[in-house]
Amino acid sequence: MDSNGHYNVFVPSTQRNSVGTTWASGATPGSSIPIKRFFIARPADSAATINDALDSGRSLILTPGIYHLNQSIKVMRPDTVVLGLGFPTLIPEKRNISMTVASAKGILISGMIFDAGATNSPVLLQVGSGHTRSDHNTSDPTALQDVFFRIGGAEPGKATSSLVVNSDNVILDDIWAWRADHGNGVGLERQHCRHGCHRQW
Repeated sequence: MDSNGHYNVFVPSTQRNSVGTTWASGATPGSSIPIKRFFIARPADSAATINDALDSGRSLILTPGIYHLNQSIKVMRPDTVVLGLGFPTLIPEKRNISMTVASAKGILISGMIFDAGATNSPVLLQVGSGHTRSDHNTSDPTALQDVFFRIGGAEPGKATSSLVVNSDNVILDDIWAWRADHGNGVGLERQHCRHGCHRQW
């Protein structure tokens, strides 16, 4: 909250050759984004509604709950922030990819769970297409932080890959890709995943 009582989302700056906390000698370097520049989504919002907001230039906050997606959430604009609160869960419903992220600088994805749907998806989260890229700016990398993947466990699920990264200069920080060994839908013939995290090109 700023001095005028307005809410903001704070985005820390990229650090290099650093050790320890970023606040030991003062405020953490970074910038604040006014909350009015975010679309605050709820589980009842469709992927189409969320994509309309992203297309208009807004960043995205996903509030807690389960998002059943009949199409991909498409994060296309450089420096977009997608922030999950309370680890919202994204589940594809029609063999689709839950979220695609463009090969662009400075996109930040944080704090969410990608759960496989009952029918096989090729991938749950894809970053970049492996074709023409604009992600060569090392000073403003894309980052995935506290992003988790589940194949089965909560419910039966199938996906060929949990995470595919086809972009340069992407930071992966606290990635957990789990193929269930207990819970619901567990068994060699019931939940499938060929890759946890890989690069296709």
